[in-house]
Amino acid sequence: MKLTVITTPDQPRGRGLKRLPNPVKERCQKAGTPTLSPAKLRDLEVEKNVAQIRPDCFVVASYGKMIPESWLKIPSKAAFNLHPSLLPRYRGAAPITWQILDGEKETGISVAEVTKDLDAGDLFHQIRVPLHEKETTESLTKKLADLARRALEEVFSMMAEQRLTRIQQDPSKSSYARKLSKEDGRLDLALPAVEQERKVRAFHPWPGAFIGYQGQALRVVEAAADSILCSEAEAGTLLEIHPQGYLRVQTGRGSLRIFKVQLPGRRVVSAQEFANGERLKPGLVFQNLSPTK
Repeated sequence: MKLTVITTPDQPRGRGLKRLPNPVKERCQKAGTPTLSPAKLRDLEVEKNVAQIRPDCFVVASYGKMIPESWLKIPSKAAFNLHPSLLPRYRGAAPITWQILDGEKETGISVAEVTKDLDAGDLFHQIRVPLHEKETTESLTKKLADLARRALEEVFSMMAEQRLTRIQQDPSKSSYARKLSKEDGRLDLALPAVEQERKVRAFHPWPGAFIGYQGQALRVVEAAADSILCSEAEAGTLLEIHPQGYLRVQTGRGSLRIFKVQLPGRRVVSAQEFANGERLKPGLVFQNLSPTK
């Protein structure tokens, strides 16, 4: 099987802002796989070069750009979209994060046809897996990437055996997973602890989950909800520095056990190390961060 990979252009990186390839292109270069890195897919010369390759299939995964409709006529067999959700649910740019935020119990990989409409093409294959309560966006991304490889192998096998079928998506069951912004990471400590925990997991590694501490954005790197403890304290109050090394903070319902944090420009540290260094005492109130302008 001959393979050509189309990926994003080299970007400035590092202190010297030298233009360097992304990890996909780097791996292709090591493996001797041909790559194309067009700035614009609507460049007619780029489209012509791709058509001359005479591909049987396109496979689109985490590319981040809409594929022009004219490109969809190029492959002789199909254009496959690998999407990390059970379509038609969670169409869009950030499906993994939003599934964690919503507390979904199941996730998976969908292999769908690429169309002019976002993630709306016919379904060829799906694999379902449980979504465990401790998953972060980082860990779930890795897990679903491995699952995507398996799903694609199964689709190619079905294609070779001429038993690949398609099912139309039901638009009435669709939902949209919008793109995230830095502002999404602000925690509202008046909300229930279980929602705070989901945000901490969903926003790791980006944009991160933040609370206010002495006018700074304190990143909460690892936390767990405790819905049992009840307190009359104000939301955001540090209830205790637990002997096991975590901070217990009051929320709108229940408390949040914080295990790891990070101040701006600092390294990630344990909650115990943070409490010792900052000389924290129960009664301190962590604030909600004000929206940036």
